[in-house]
Amino acid sequence: SSGINAEYGDIIVLTHTRVPIVKKQHPSRHEFKFDLCIERPLGVNNSSFLHHYTRTDPRMKPMALIIKAWARGQGICNVQNGFVSSYCFVIMLIFFLQTLDPPVLPNLLAHSEALPPRYICGYNCAWEPVVDFKSANRSNLGKLLLRFFYFYGYQFDLRNSVVSIRNPKLPGQPKSNFGWDKEAYLMCVQDPFEIDHNMAKRVKEDTLDIIKEDFRIAYARLLKTGNLAELWKPPI
Repeated sequence: SSGINAEYGDIIVLTHTRVPIVKKQHPSRHEFKFDLCIERPLGVNNSSFLHHYTRTDPRMKPMALIIKAWARGQGICNVQNGFVSSYCFVIMLIFFLQTLDPPVLPNLLAHSEALPPRYICGYNCAWEPVVDFKSANRSNLGKLLLRFFYFYGYQFDLRNSVVSIRNPKLPGQPKSNFGWDKEAYLMCVQDPFEIDHNMAKRVKEDTLDIIKEDFRIAYARLLKTGNLAELWKPPI
């Protein structure tokens, strides 16, 4: 209602999304934003899963925050407009860090099939915390960010290969391995627990081109200046 919006800021209710949510922006100078959903136990599991990854290597969390802010600034973090969610970008980051040589992050799902099953909403959400992993990769945050943008801008074939942190491989597995039609799904990022869900299923021909181009622009800007502020420039 108008009274609620006046006190608490803009409130948008999305009922036709895959997961109905309430989007809110608090009317403070910080413009604090968040999404709210109810009775979504898979979301609780996903948050715990990502939190463990951020504790596994100190470079993970700042990279995720920077990439999410960059994606929002470029307008490509918007499922409704044919792009992908912030969660999807974080999964893409984990995949990238897993496939480096040596890897920055381990595969927490590597032995999930051997663990006692833990079903949430019909999906086996068993995963194995890793307490003794220490990456031998000594690349600093700046170098990893540069390589991340290059990876998805030039190296990884987003059109024909699947991003899957359950089985991180390069050059990537074909869509047919997941039972996904490559014509119906132009870009594929597998949900780590809802394994039949493609988180990039809304991506179309034109939005995939925009995503690829934005990765390349980000790479070029960082390579030229080494300045993170360049990432927040408006899209070209």
